[in-house]
Amino acid sequence: MATLTDHRTSVSLEFRFADSGEVTGIYTSGRWGKFPGGYRQVPWEGHFHHYQQRDGLFVPSEADVGWYLDDDWRTVWRGTITSYQIRPPC
Repeated sequence: MATLTDHRTSVSLEFRFADSGEVTGIYTSGRWGKFPGGYRQVPWEGHFHHYQQRDGLFVPSEADVGWYLDDDWRTVWRGTITSYQIRPPC
């Protein structure tokens, strides 16, 4: 479990790892989303696949994220990661 805080906003995610150390998924039991009837918190999960070495780092080249609605995981985004940028600390 990791918690990140920026000013007064905090978010906590459970990280899941492969035996090789790669992050395979992230999960939270309550992420806010807009659904019919308004905003509510529901479980949310992301998966990361096909790691590649880029600039000395291993990064995923595919990912998908989704919500758990009615006990079913429903993908809301799936993509291929074609580039990334590391920003220097402020």
